Amino acid sequence: MAGILFLLALVCWGVALRAAMVIARAVPGASTLSVFWRLQRWDFAGLRQQAGAIIEPQIALYKRAFIGFFVTILAFLAVVAFSVVLGGGNLPPAAPSSSSAQSS
Repeated sequence: MAGILFLLALVCWGVALRAAMVIARAVPGASTLSVFWRLQRWDFAGLRQQAGAIIEPQIALYKRAFIGFFVTILAFLAVVAFSVVLGGGNLPPAAPSSSSAQSS
């Protein structure tokens, strides 16, 4: 289960990165890093003003993928923590140490 959630998080991250790259190419006269900085600050109104409404589908895709990534990571962490807490009782008993067996 944790592995599937991790892969889903990677897919969401990839979709968000792809949408960010498309947005960066669509904004005229701006460097890729400046567009990424504006995306990081969620300055979508400024990007829309600079590039026009043509990037609206990519912005919506970026938002969904970004939120999906963090929700999936939180679910992954919850599953791992839950399995550690519940799985701790299923550990095999520790083998007797050799020093206590030889002292008898």
